[in-house]
Amino acid sequence: FDNIWCAWFLAEALIRWFAFKTWKTAFSDSWFVLDVLLVLFMIFETWLLQLAVYAISGSSESGHLNKLSVLRGLRLLRLTRIARLFKIFPQLVVLMKGMYLAMKSLIYTLLLLIVLTFICAVVFKNFSDVNEGLKDAKYDSVGGAFWNLMIYGTFLDGVGDMLNILKDLNIGYALFFIGYIFIANLTMLNMLIGVLCEVLARVTDDEKNILAKAELEDSITEIMSCYDVEDDNLINR
Repeated sequence: FDNIWCAWFLAEALIRWFAFKTWKTAFSDSWFVLDVLLVLFMIFETWLLQLAVYAISGSSESGHLNKLSVLRGLRLLRLTRIARLFKIFPQLVVLMKGMYLAMKSLIYTLLLLIVLTFICAVVFKNFSDVNEGLKDAKYDSVGGAFWNLMIYGTFLDGVGDMLNILKDLNIGYALFFIGYIFIANLTMLNMLIGVLCEVLARVTDDEKNILAKAELEDSITEIMSCYDVEDDNLINR
């Protein structure tokens, strides 16, 4: 199948090449340049490398190619073709930029969550010194209490079972755990969602303005090109 895909991508590159008005215009398109480089690497790895190994050893067995695994690793560059999705679906670019801009708020929120969880873990560790039942529930150390708070209190994985265990030991433990849930999960994580939504809305507006400006520039360029009779990017009176 490598030969079929190589021929397919080569034909695609040639069709796109002939679709451009001039070769300068073709190589001014960064996506086309990227695809041409990938096709060249593919031709080298699929055809030229095979021919070279056959000419040297007189055999095209895969064992000889395994010795050139570093060169064959170039085929991983094909994965960069996935980046073309960002051109087809510009909404993905908006999401990526939004995530990048919201990273600072995300880090500060996670740090605050870690500090809050550590404080509550220390409190539960002190509770376990006077209640053996908490030790059986793995609150006998700060690390164990921290893990339980993150899993059951922040991510709410089986929180009902944990609350029943704490309620049977002492209702105060259960109420303290519920307070942690309100602060960590219902407040901080939802606040983080609100920050992400706000950042995405701002990035979306910026991208719309950029796209509108680009469309306006393309329209003006297309209109001006109609008067460029000598095809020299100049307009004569």
